[in-house]
Amino acid sequence: MHPGGSAQDFGFVISRALADHPREGISRHLHYAIVRREGIELHTNDETIHPPQGLPVEIRMPNVARSYEQFMKMAEFFPHAAAGASC
Repeated sequence: MHPGGSAQDFGFVISRALADHPREGISRHLHYAIVRREGIELHTNDETIHPPQGLPVEIRMPNVARSYEQFMKMAEFFPHAAAGASC
């Protein structure tokens, strides 16, 4: 009934697993893509948590480079050389 709904649910399940079972070196942030005949949708797992007491906690995707040039520019602010980066 909702195009892409199953994929969004799957993204939510992965997001919950990352939050409920944190591991050093593994971020709770993720991007996921829904690919359909009509096109490609890119999403993040941004959310706002409303604890019983206290203020809401916003979980937002950190800034991510969308090109190699943006990556090199962002890497200037870190102490490690970007030339050594690998995927």
